[in-house]
Amino acid sequence: MTSKEYDLLQYFLHNREQILTRDQIFDRIWGIDSETNYGIVDLYVHYLRKKLVEHDCDQYIRTIRNVGYILKGNQEHV
Repeated sequence: MTSKEYDLLQYFLHNREQILTRDQIFDRIWGIDSETNYGIVDLYVHYLRKKLVEHDCDQYIRTIRNVGYILKGNQEHV
């Protein structure tokens, strides 16, 4: 797991059951001064889900269409 993926997972875990907008995630993980764009959030959520498949936990990160993401369900495996 890369450091950004780890930071993203930690951010989700610290904000369980809360909708996190792409803006919030981007600002927290990449910073508002980052030279990349908000599409990086979707890409890294994809990377994180792929890694969580190995632990059967990928389904806990849910997409909230046109808003962002939420960590739902039982995260005891993570």
